[in-house]
Amino acid sequence: MVQDKKCTGCGNKLIFNPKTQRMYCEYCRSERDVIPDKKKEIAEITKELDVYSCPNCGAQLICDSTTTSTFCVYCKSTAILKDKLNGKFEPQAIIPFKTTKDEAVKAFLDLRKGKKLIPDEFLHQSNIEEIRGVYIPFWLFDYQIDGVLDARATREDETTNGDKTIKTIYEYHVARRGAVSFDNIPVDGSTHFQDNVMRSLEPFDYNDLKKYTSDYLSGFLSELYDVEEEIADDIATERSKLTAYNTFKQSIESQQYDTIEYINNKFDPTKLRADYVLLPVWMLNVKYKNDFYTFAMNGQTKKIVGNIPVDEEKAKKLFIKKALINIVILLIIAIIIWKVVW
Repeated sequence: MVQDKKCTGCGNKLIFNPKTQRMYCEYCRSERDVIPDKKKEIAEITKELDVYSCPNCGAQLICDSTTTSTFCVYCKSTAILKDKLNGKFEPQAIIPFKTTKDEAVKAFLDLRKGKKLIPDEFLHQSNIEEIRGVYIPFWLFDYQIDGVLDARATREDETTNGDKTIKTIYEYHVARRGAVSFDNIPVDGSTHFQDNVMRSLEPFDYNDLKKYTSDYLSGFLSELYDVEEEIADDIATERSKLTAYNTFKQSIESQQYDTIEYINNKFDPTKLRADYVLLPVWMLNVKYKNDFYTFAMNGQTKKIVGNIPVDEEKAKKLFIKKALINIVILLIIAIIIWKVVW
């Protein structure tokens, strides 16, 4: 939870509704549009926000002073400390949630379809209700890469003259020069959220980016970034350079030379933009036999990723059941064969 927004009708708390993209009061059912934060209000909002810092894994979540669900969505530790939010963590933009908690719960429950070996306690209602909407911090970069790629290439040609075969080898110097532009290269701004999980939830549609206002955070958690821009910049630079190199390389290889030897490459990056943004994710970590199993759903596109444990007792019983069935079938076949023979 974050900064409370009060209903002007009844004074109760407003939350952001992903379905209508408006603020909604659960008590008097009134609604209002999302309102941008005024510059004068930003400092006051920042003062009223708290940071819950988990001493177990180090994750920090932005919450308001009335939050009661004081547990870490990453490692489920309940020993969480409070601190004050620093204003530098205000993002430039945000993709608001477009999916609801009910949709996230349904997606989680749908994971069990066709999976008979899921532990019963894994799908216990108390676990399901702990699904939380979390805004994950990301850096988005725009780059232009000016590139050079040179190669030696050959093509072979064979002709027949009587009983002789003549092989001709043509040699080429192949060059690619040009600039490649990249928009919205994402880099995860949190070390606590598994990079492989986040990559599995991509892509996000960045056309839905909105100017940040704290209204969007009402009813959700938000993680603070702990990956500084300079570090994220290095990651984005390498990604863009590698993608540009592969683009040039693919262009050369599409010409179907018989041999290609790359002899020179140079790719110079120019950073055009860097924004700190928040992206929506429904998240659940379930502990089962001392291991954590992560479920996550893209809060914009509904794309899901999750790993589910296997109940060893159920697996043993299923194995024994199948083995007994196979034994019975073999006995029946043996009896039929014995009767036929005798």
